[in-house]
Amino acid sequence: KRIIISVTFNDSVTAPMALDTGATGMFISPQIAEKLGVFDEDQGKLLFMTGGIGGSGPAIRTIIDRVEVGGAKDYFIPTTVIRPISNSFEGLIGMDFMSNYSINIDTKRKVLVFEEMLPTRTHPVDTMRNGGEPTSKSSAHCVPPGRNTSMTWINR
Repeated sequence: KRIIISVTFNDSVTAPMALDTGATGMFISPQIAEKLGVFDEDQGKLLFMTGGIGGSGPAIRTIIDRVEVGGAKDYFIPTTVIRPISNSFEGLIGMDFMSNYSINIDTKRKVLVFEEMLPTRTHPVDTMRNGGEPTSKSSAHCVPPGRNTSMTWINR
């Protein structure tokens, strides 16, 4: 069984994505990349070969400015554009995004809860996010420290 959630990219494109705790980063389909303008001439991108459980093939590495899942959000997420993995979803949300939160998956109620982690010595304040405003490195700007946001996932 998969956890498919609705993800919004750059406040403009929303797509069903699989939550994958085994994926180190975020992966999106070429269709989502096209809608986001990744293939436009002025967008920075890197072409390389990638491999995984499904085999290997060409991929494009880029940065997505803003990613939001329910009320949880993060900025400047490294993203890999790869051929579609499934007809049920447009890509994978991996640990690059999820590591910003303590996550509770309630499979009985089909609810996913993201709780923002408070700054610690190992996760100091990061002034590179949110236009230079100090925030926790693990902060996603949507959930006050110690609070949480939840969402119900999509049945597929």
